Amino acid sequence: MYLVATTPGGGPGTAAGRAWRERVATAVAAGIDLVQVRDKRGDTATRRAWLAALRAQVGGGARLVVNDDLDACSDDTGRVLADGLHLGRDDAAALGDGDRALGLRRARERLGADRALGTSTRTLVEVEAAVDAGVDHVGFGAMAASPTKSDTAPADPEELARCARAYPDLPIYPIGGVTPALLPRLAELGVRRVAVGSAVLDAPDPAAAARLFVEWSREPSRPPD
Repeated sequence: MYLVATTPGGGPGTAAGRAWRERVATAVAAGIDLVQVRDKRGDTATRRAWLAALRAQVGGGARLVVNDDLDACSDDTGRVLADGLHLGRDDAAALGDGDRALGLRRARERLGADRALGTSTRTLVEVEAAVDAGVDHVGFGAMAASPTKSDTAPADPEELARCARAYPDLPIYPIGGVTPALLPRLAELGVRRVAVGSAVLDAPDPAAAARLFVEWSREPSRPPD
């Protein structure tokens, strides 16, 4: 299970930052095992601070992935802060001088084989290109509008099923607007992984919300039609 955790304003030591870290830690304790730290307003130093503070709080309970900032994966001394990196389309292209696949390959080279690399997709062609470039997992979507990306057009659910059939061993995470109401349909499409954000972190009881997704992910699945 993949939690996309968008940071609040300020830093990890603020009241909002402490509350955010506590909610993320609660979700990890409930079984979430992959967390993306998504900080779109800060710089590399700020992202490093978020990663270090969250690591101190959750320990080895989850792998931490940072969004779109390859330099934030380690500090200036080389100490590893993130277990991996998620590169969206634009950031992958920027890293590759306009070539998204080249950007992913460059990220793969810098990360090495031991750290995870993921990217955003919405078609089988994009998934194929991402795999060829060396990614370990992909986000697929958006599945619906979400608080972080309300203007994104929904991806084709049948295309998700085609990706699941073509890459049965690749972790594919439907992302964007995923709620409990969507889970039965995703299971029909042959998927038992999701990336969630506000559905857990903004829930009245983040632990209960996280457990619902985790328990669903562990149910037996069947191949997509």
